[in-house]
Amino acid sequence: MTAVADDSATRFNTHATGIVTGETGIMIVGPSGSGKSALAYACLVAARRAGLFSALVGDDRLDIAITGDAAIMRGPSAIAGLLEIRGAGILRHETIHEARIDLVVRPVDPARDDRLPPDDERFDLGGGLSRPLIRVPRTMCEPLSLIFDLARQRHQI
Repeated sequence: MTAVADDSATRFNTHATGIVTGETGIMIVGPSGSGKSALAYACLVAARRAGLFSALVGDDRLDIAITGDAAIMRGPSAIAGLLEIRGAGILRHETIHEARIDLVVRPVDPARDDRLPPDDERFDLGGGLSRPLIRVPRTMCEPLSLIFDLARQRHQI
């Protein structure tokens, strides 16, 4: 799942959490306190339980490199392997240095957010590059299953 960004890449740092499950790189976005880390942990555990490869790329901050139609996420070395679950503490987790971004996931509050997202919703990474955006209720028991089912049904991934 490693993909190397070249020297001509557009680079920036963003507030997000990155994971890999199976061969899919998932960037989780949302404001502070929205449940990004808890969602990432639930997905990592579900992937491991299903016998899939799972690894943390980075929690809270990601370095992004965009070259052409490739988007690569990396976790800053200062916080490598650390996953902070709000209210529970900091966990160490297996990491991977970098991964491509295949999907973007946003935790949502079902009581406050729209009932239905727009069709074929996408997340703009900048430079004309976007990825499918999947909204996942924070209260979801099996978020990884929902993410992959919605990616297949809405985005033909």
